[in-house]
Amino acid sequence: TEAKAASETQDIDLMDRLLRVVRERSNPAYHSIMPTRKPRPWSKALLSDATSSVSTSEIPPPPSQESMPPRHMYDTYSQIVLPFASSPELFEQYTNASGGLRTGMLMEHLDSFAGSIAY
Repeated sequence: TEAKAASETQDIDLMDRLLRVVRERSNPAYHSIMPTRKPRPWSKALLSDATSSVSTSEIPPPPSQESMPPRHMYDTYSQIVLPFASSPELFEQYTNASGGLRTGMLMEHLDSFAGSIAY
């Protein structure tokens, strides 16, 4: 498993280098939409980007707690069933070449699901 982790780390480093080269060679007008990893933790990068790009005068004040109706957990409860046993096509989509779970694809779909719940 250590060899697999090292291989995955090398793959990620290779993708980072590739993205860096693509960004350097791309049209500067599109630099803001080209994905690159920051050399610092994502949480600090997110905070510094958020504070530098948005002034406090542009942020609307949050609604008062009195004007919002109370919500319960069952108001936003959502569930999705992935029938791997009864759907060979679905099982095939989520299975990688070595027979394991395609975790990245599962995370993408969970992220999309969370976005639809939050919206």
